[in-house]
Amino acid sequence: IALTFLLLAGGTAAIHRALFGRWSLWSLLAFLLLYTRLLLWGFMGYLFGCGLALTAFAIWVALDRRHWLLRLAVGTVFAIAIYLSHLLAFGIYAVMIACYEFGQIWLRRKSIGAALRDLVIGGLPFLPALALMSHNSSAGRIIYANPLRKLHLLFSVGDKYSRPCYVTCFMTIVLAVAVAYWRRWVRLAPAMVLPMLGLVAVYIAMPTQLFTAAGVDRRIPMMMFLALIGGSAWQTGRQARGARLERRFMAGVALLFAVRLAVIAAIWFQAGRLYAQLLPGLDMLPRGSCVAIAFGKDSIQVAKAPLTHFTTLAVVRRDALVTTIFHYPLQQPITLQPEADRIADALAPDGLWYQFVDNSTPLPPASKAALQQCGYVAFADPRAFTLKNTS
Repeated sequence: IALTFLLLAGGTAAIHRALFGRWSLWSLLAFLLLYTRLLLWGFMGYLFGCGLALTAFAIWVALDRRHWLLRLAVGTVFAIAIYLSHLLAFGIYAVMIACYEFGQIWLRRKSIGAALRDLVIGGLPFLPALALMSHNSSAGRIIYANPLRKLHLLFSVGDKYSRPCYVTCFMTIVLAVAVAYWRRWVRLAPAMVLPMLGLVAVYIAMPTQLFTAAGVDRRIPMMMFLALIGGSAWQTGRQARGARLERRFMAGVALLFAVRLAVIAAIWFQAGRLYAQLLPGLDMLPRGSCVAIAFGKDSIQVAKAPLTHFTTLAVVRRDALVTTIFHYPLQQPITLQPEADRIADALAPDGLWYQFVDNSTPLPPASKAALQQCGYVAFADPRAFTLKNTS
């Protein structure tokens, strides 16, 4: 997790350094985007891949005028590493590199021969990673939500536990940055115009569910904002009133960062007390138990104390089989044995919830048979509930 944070913030600062030739306090805005809902959802593979992508893009820009063999070698290593981290991060990285190269062709008015050479050099590093793609699982569906949802998801970049806090913080920083651009205190590097447009286009085109991956489009705004921060620079001319104005602006950012940390710490303290009450219950389970999980569809959320997947700690603490543990083929490093896989597939969390809590939908025979093999059921919901059916 610490390395992921370092790559995300450091990669953003490195992009700034590669484009403008200097370090800047402005890049520290990236720290406001490290603790987000993506982290709370546990998308660590994706976040790590994004950190690698930002760092790799910065190095690609820094090596722009170096020998093409060096760019090819370094680019290939990073492309494979990002692909092995997360496929979506790999795709975003490819879009940024392609748009950057097209942008350089336009800005430098390159000849057709030079343009084709650069495009080939930019594309070759991705071929080994593409060769590793055998047959990713295409189970599931492609679902597009209401297009207006795209506007709402932009706000989720700063979303944490407290909605009033994150809305206030997000609007404050958006207005402050908007004023900075409007007053021309900050400018976007010309080389980042096409990569930014490419990220926006990917965000607009991306569905909300892509096969077995849910919330795909909500993962992209963070990269859009980090790329915008890294590709921008505070101006030191007379109009921006120099470094003193930048220091004042960043002092406000630091204050906002401290407020966010205080809110997070308070929520962690409250959640820690709740988890301390629940853990003894897990530790009473016999080793090697099977635990089915029941929760309603509305329970899948990042609440102040997330509980939906809390019971999976029994896998580590009691060597238990927990039916909701993620084990999608080619996505997680966990594979269930055939019998365990059959039990997990038969015991859907919402089905158990409707049977015992809502008492509205009876379990099918296959689920009843699987439940008899699973000795325990854990019910989770952020709201109070009672079991209407205990038979």
